[in-house]
Amino acid sequence: MKKILLCFLMCLCSFQAFALKIVASVNDEIITDVDVADRQALLNGLFQLKSSFNETLDSLIEEKVKLLSAQKLKISVTPEQIEEGIAYLERQNGFDKGQLLAIMREKKLSENALVSQIKADISWVSAVGQLLPEQPKISNQKVANTRKKMKQDLMQERYLLAEIFIPFDNDEQAAFNQAQSLFDRIVAGESFTELAVKYSKGKTAAMMGDLGWVKTDELDKSIGEVLLHMQAGQLSKPIKGKKGYYVILMRDFQPALESDEQEVWQVSQFVTTKEAYPYIKDSLNQASSSCMLFTKYASDNGVEGSHSGAMPEMVVSRLPNELKDLLIDKPVGEMVGPIDMGPYAVFVMKCGVRTTSILPDNETIKQQLFMQEMEKKSQELLKQERKKMLVKKK
Repeated sequence: MKKILLCFLMCLCSFQAFALKIVASVNDEIITDVDVADRQALLNGLFQLKSSFNETLDSLIEEKVKLLSAQKLKISVTPEQIEEGIAYLERQNGFDKGQLLAIMREKKLSENALVSQIKADISWVSAVGQLLPEQPKISNQKVANTRKKMKQDLMQERYLLAEIFIPFDNDEQAAFNQAQSLFDRIVAGESFTELAVKYSKGKTAAMMGDLGWVKTDELDKSIGEVLLHMQAGQLSKPIKGKKGYYVILMRDFQPALESDEQEVWQVSQFVTTKEAYPYIKDSLNQASSSCMLFTKYASDNGVEGSHSGAMPEMVVSRLPNELKDLLIDKPVGEMVGPIDMGPYAVFVMKCGVRTTSILPDNETIKQQLFMQEMEKKSQELLKQERKKMLVKKK
């Protein structure tokens, strides 16, 4: 019986060794194809981010370098730090407390893949503190120049865009035909983001084509000219650029501001289901007698994950017209709703109005510049540490 059991265990180990393929190593630390697949699934399952095999492998190699560098400096990460790292990710991505791990378990995503990434990032921050000879110094003049540039940027229109880019590749007509085909498929109802991930050859493909907020002077001139005639939510026909064709989705638009001094609103919202509304109507009406009661009621009773309660301050000139029109003539403390949002009923209340500069203060700008400089130094150190190690891709 013992011989049979031993034989079975040896076969099982042999099978596992055969099933796992080593794709890279950093010193004596290995990275397998399963590690790469787990990380890809994590990015896609939690954040809808697509990452190629090589991109994911490179990020895992970086993590190994960070961890090994920290180990040399006898830096360790506590379970409490891991928990705080998870909580930080939840706050940054709009998850409720505990929701991130719950989603991972539901989707059967690897918790080890997440913990490994958090551990590498936390330990590397400590390592940089020890490896860096001195911290960057940010002058008052640099802060003033940055603030001036921020103010100038406010005076320009901004666009929230996504792109699909098809390069010419020595056949301009073929590139146009493919771009036109993708345009037609999106108009017919296919997902822009899925097609961007699958077909776009731009740097943004892994991020579902997302360009973020941009100004026209940051784009190909031909795109800027088309944007002038588009509205939020519109899709462009193929646009010929210097190196290929673009299909552009304008997700949102912010007009140029005349000043950094702007009216801002403090708004609270409550989201409930249409089915539940008749049963809570009376208690909601009682809570709507003041902003404080409404905000607390919304926080306690809103649909999970709906961000019911107090919302971040909103710049009035940059609000969607639908929301601005709803609240512009309403006094502070008056509830508006129900607003029909598919299966949900939404209620909003304007709880505060003030005029203020929407630029960050000098101390905040200084901190932002410091973090940018630290990130540069961190990347330089990471390259140096990697050169000290034996990195192999199989």
